[in-house]
Amino acid sequence: MSTSSNERKVWVPNQGIEKNKLTSSNGWNLPGVSSGLSRTRGKKGVLEPPPTTDPLSTNARPTDVIAVDSSATTPSTISAGTEPNHMVTGLPPPSRSIFDLDGLKALLERNIACGTCNSAVNVTFPTCCLASGVKVACTDPFCMFVDACRPAMADMPVNENGGSALIERQTDYAINILWVLGFLTSGDGGTEAGRLMGLLGLPHSTSMQKRFFSSIESRISPHIVGICDEVLHENLQDEVKLHYNNKRNDEGVLLFDLWLRKELPSPADWPKLPMSTDMAWQKRSSGKRYDSLSGHALLCTTTFRKPAMQETLAKSCCICKLWHLKHLADEPAPEHICTINHTGSSGSMEPIAVLNMAMRLYRVHNVVASPIITDDDSSIKAKLKWSNADHMTNANTTTIPKIINSNGNEVTRPDKGELPADVAEPAFLAVLDNYVSCRL
Repeated sequence: MSTSSNERKVWVPNQGIEKNKLTSSNGWNLPGVSSGLSRTRGKKGVLEPPPTTDPLSTNARPTDVIAVDSSATTPSTISAGTEPNHMVTGLPPPSRSIFDLDGLKALLERNIACGTCNSAVNVTFPTCCLASGVKVACTDPFCMFVDACRPAMADMPVNENGGSALIERQTDYAINILWVLGFLTSGDGGTEAGRLMGLLGLPHSTSMQKRFFSSIESRISPHIVGICDEVLHENLQDEVKLHYNNKRNDEGVLLFDLWLRKELPSPADWPKLPMSTDMAWQKRSSGKRYDSLSGHALLCTTTFRKPAMQETLAKSCCICKLWHLKHLADEPAPEHICTINHTGSSGSMEPIAVLNMAMRLYRVHNVVASPIITDDDSSIKAKLKWSNADHMTNANTTTIPKIINSNGNEVTRPDKGELPADVAEPAFLAVLDNYVSCRL
């Protein structure tokens, strides 16, 4: 059939096809909705409320599912049981949900009356940061009925200089702390937390980045550090207990109990544990560029592979930085907890961190970290040595320690050791050497 070039084919809707699309209950003739085989192989689940003694009750919960087979003439009843869904699956029930406030407010005000005068009520949702509660108040000006439900509280103690305990704080509520902890665990901060709150339509999204996040983080940080120190000490105790293996002294007392009470007679009886260490920086290095403002290192036990010591070094402080931006550079910042504990390059953080952990492990916990398994870094080995003067004093000699340089010549050892004379020098194993020795 030929048509002229001036004539154009125009689509004309078919009334029969369009009518079939609108015959289904949801307005679309989709697979599984119309007659015929569906995803349930011809069976459709119909939820019907069970008969109740109270015909006016609308809160009855269905307990049976009626399965209707398209090929059968009588329906069969499948009991769904009375147990909640979380008891069937073994998962705990959710403790929080997100609701649209307009719909929830209209629903509550439509179905709730004042418990005193049976008047209408006004429902509001007071918030403190992210935590939201429900407040129901009577609309009658002569009625004093008010009822409120606070969000879940957090067991966060008030600091000595934190002010009155009657003041409402963001850290009083669990959801605020969990929100900040979630972003800290993911490596994010106030910017990402406020952005997500804005996308979800949650309250105070514009105040999260500049105010709430830093305030909550500063208040919970000491408690997080305290919990971390407790966990690290428990890991160290497990390693020391395995090291002694129920050994006793001449009086029959367990050496582990003496170590706990710090009653071992001499450092020669202290546990000597192999430790592995490495450091990570907040900002990745690029080639030979190391400009991260902070880094953290761990000493891990080799048996249980758990961290036993930690060290964090920082070259910058947010409070000091903001203060110097708004004031003169030579004007000191007000008294605060400053996070700056390192001056120098970011690459020099690792040997200093390992040195601090080894010293603290020896002096505070009476444990000798030896051998220390690390990457083949000469700066760590040089830092964790006695100085030449301390070496001669401890060795009771007047001979200056010597080393063999790269040319094969015997020269005086560079005096770079910063390990105190009262701390035992550790031995070292490189990662490759440790791997080969384990394979052998």
